[in-house]
Amino acid sequence: MDCFNKLGLASHPNTVRNMQKKACVDFDKVATEWKDVVVTCEKKIRLLEEVLNLHSESIGEIDNGMEVCTIDFSKGAVSNCANFSEAVYISCKQMLPESAVDLYEDTDFFSALDTLKGKMLPKFRYIFKDSSTGELVKAFSPDKLPRSGLPRVRAR
Repeated sequence: MDCFNKLGLASHPNTVRNMQKKACVDFDKVATEWKDVVVTCEKKIRLLEEVLNLHSESIGEIDNGMEVCTIDFSKGAVSNCANFSEAVYISCKQMLPESAVDLYEDTDFFSALDTLKGKMLPKFRYIFKDSSTGELVKAFSPDKLPRSGLPRVRAR
C-alpha cells in the first residue's frame, strides 16, 4: 500500500487485502497434501492395531483352547474404537479383501498392517526452489538434495 502512496496512487484497503488473499491461496498446498497422506496412514495403522488388540482380548476370554482367527470389521463393531473415523474406516476396508459379511481373517489384517508399515513415510520433507530451473524440488533426506539447490557458502 505504501508503494501506491509513493507513486501518488490510492487503493482501497479491501482491494489490497483481496490481492493478498489471492496471492497466498495455494502457498502451502504441497506441504498440506503430504501431511494428509502421512496422517491418514498413521490413523489407518492405529485403527487396525486397535481392532487386533480388541480381538486378542476377546480371545483371552474364550478358554476352550481354540484360537479364533476371524475378525468382525463391520461398522457397528468398529465404531466404538477410539481411533475410528468414517474416512479411515472406508480406506482400511478397501485394503482388505472383499467380504459380504465383514468377517476377515487375522492374516488379512497382518498383511494390511505390513503394507502400511512398509511404506517409507518421512515425518519431514525438504521443499525448496531450485536455483537453476526455478521449480519446486522435494526431497526426503539431505543426501537426496540436488547440488544446484543447496545454499552456497563462501569461505573467508
